[in-house]
Amino acid sequence: MEAKTNKLEKMKHSKIRGLIGSKRFALEELSEGFFIFFLVFSKL
Repeated sequence: MEAKTNKLEKMKHSKIRGLIGSKRFALEELSEGFFIFFLVFSKL
């Protein structure tokens, strides 16, 4: 029983870590897109 709950806890942690990681990735993508947009906009 204890091993089962331990596995669940680990799964939960990796899920949370995955969510944080994807959020960070999305933020980087967003800022990169914004930067490119700014470059294009400043050339107009």
